[in-house]
Amino acid sequence: MEDFIEWNPSLSTVDPCVLQPNLRYCGAYGNATAPDTSDGSCLDVETPEPGTVEGCACFTKISGFNAGKFLCADIAEDRNITVSDLVRWNTWIGEESDCDAGLYADLAEDAERGVCVRDAAGSGTPPTEPVEPPGPTQPGIVEGCRKYYVAASGDGCWAIADANGIDLADFYEWNPALNGDCSGLWPTYAYCIQGPASPGGGGSEPVEPPGPTQEGITPSCKKYHLVQSGEGCWGIQQEYGIPDYATFVEWNPALGSDCQNLWPDYAVCVGV
Repeated sequence: MEDFIEWNPSLSTVDPCVLQPNLRYCGAYGNATAPDTSDGSCLDVETPEPGTVEGCACFTKISGFNAGKFLCADIAEDRNITVSDLVRWNTWIGEESDCDAGLYADLAEDAERGVCVRDAAGSGTPPTEPVEPPGPTQPGIVEGCRKYYVAASGDGCWAIADANGIDLADFYEWNPALNGDCSGLWPTYAYCIQGPASPGGGGSEPVEPPGPTQEGITPSCKKYHLVQSGEGCWGIQQEYGIPDYATFVEWNPALGSDCQNLWPDYAVCVGV
């Protein structure tokens, strides 16, 4: 209670202490948002912690505010890796048995730290096996779905697609009961937000890329993605259901062995 009064000093003038309608109050001080790494995105880290594996291909970040809340097991589950992988790629954490303590050691509440979640060899890739839906589904939902979202009252299709880093067109394709206009979105039902592991493609003929391409891109590409600043190969693979980095780099050899040449504003092939 003392902290709540300190963060909201106007309450100290109210006796008894009663929240006022239509006003907002601070419920946590600092960076209270747990890192959302479930979409597979990679973050820029200028200065990795000493002891981070050389050539790390993908970083996420943790905030000191989340110590004791967002743990090694949570990162491992989000990234489809093991805690052993996490400790091996981030030796500064220390022993696996003390991973949670080492993860946040000496990290101030308002500071952030980069954590390697994929090594240069490409370990830490999205699951390729379908999973069971966590709720009822509607007729026609795509077979082999690898990730679901349970709709809540007030949700919209654009917001669901945007929050999960997928194209709205893909969301409608995987969930045809939505009717292409979101009119069939039902609360408490599960919807596919990560399609089958087989690489997605377009029509039978190659299509024009939506931007410049790098040397060596496959001439038979049927689907492209225009790279945005801050994106990583792992996230793009997950978005388009590309099963592994080897396939992605086969279509886009200029990316290099660890995605070091992924250029913003260039088109990469994501389906053949």
